[in-house]
Amino acid sequence: MGDISTPLGDINIQKSLIIDAVSAAVEKTEGKARLGNTKMRVGFLVNDPSGSVNISWEDGNLYVRVMIIVKFGVSMKAIAKQVADDIHDGLSELLGIVPASTTVVVTGTESAGRIVRREIEFEREG
Repeated sequence: MGDISTPLGDINIQKSLIIDAVSAAVEKTEGKARLGNTKMRVGFLVNDPSGSVNISWEDGNLYVRVMIIVKFGVSMKAIAKQVADDIHDGLSELLGIVPASTTVVVTGTESAGRIVRREIEFEREG
């Protein structure tokens, strides 16, 4: 997935480790948000987090893009900021990597089992 060079050699970072950190950050919202994606249909539940997380490495920098669905009545901006901050802090603590950019996209709001599409982005840089 991604390699980090250190004085002792190269370290290969697996995508699953980054996805685990992202999932943990979303779980910290205590049900106010869950992973989602742009291809979802109303009522479709996402069980595979890898479809909700895009990870890229460019010039040795990590870029993370996450899609979430937010419960109706929750501030989309506040929850997206919280998730971005928790991803940033989690990756920094877990892997010692500070992402160059973490983007959280609210793809929908959920109420009474129905999902209304949204497309709101929040980006946290470095």
